[in-house]
Amino acid sequence: MHAGPMNVPQENDPTTKYEILVRGKLSADLAQDIGARYFEPSKGKTVIVVDVQDQSHLHGILDRLGDLNIEIERVNPL
Repeated sequence: MHAGPMNVPQENDPTTKYEILVRGKLSADLAQDIGARYFEPSKGKTVIVVDVQDQSHLHGILDRLGDLNIEIERVNPL
């Protein structure tokens, strides 16, 4: 997985996209592990975009990042 353009959402897609901004450079392996659709490291931070099925899925992603001591700066629905 690498930084690049996001796919166009489909009308019947039941997921919600979230943008997560974390401090530090996230590895491609970790981005893939959490299901990132897109990620881009820049200036000591990484923007991650994930498709989230529900709130428990989002909390699972955030917990995974927290377990790895990755500091989350913000989480926004897109």
